[in-house]
Amino acid sequence: MAIPTLPSWGEQVAITPVSFHPYSDFLAAAVETARWVRTAERKTDQGSYWLPEPDRPEKLTTVSPVNGFYGGSAGTVLFFLQLAKASQDTSYLGDATRAADYLAATWRDLAVGEEHIPGTKMSFYTGLSGPAFVLAET
Repeated sequence: MAIPTLPSWGEQVAITPVSFHPYSDFLAAAVETARWVRTAERKTDQGSYWLPEPDRPEKLTTVSPVNGFYGGSAGTVLFFLQLAKASQDTSYLGDATRAADYLAATWRDLAVGEEHIPGTKMSFYTGLSGPAFVLAET
């Protein structure tokens, strides 16, 4: 087996084009991601949320509450909204809608609940402004 070497300074190198279709390749990856994310969905009377660490279902929070943006359902809503738009698959809108229902029902918990990181109650990723943005986008 030959070991590849770098060309010498000034040596001409032929570049072979590689077939790469970013949109379809990234879309396929996003669809596979959605398939995995759906396995962590938890449905409630208020709507749906996703486990922050599906391999550890007993763990309901990380640095972000379950309805936060960073590790909670708010970021997942945006993911599903954008995937529905990119794929034209409306089933992802159902995922986003169930989660937006959950955010609408539970956002007040972020205002009165314990701060996971002091001083972040209003922050985008772990506080109120992330879910507010997501609800506006929805």
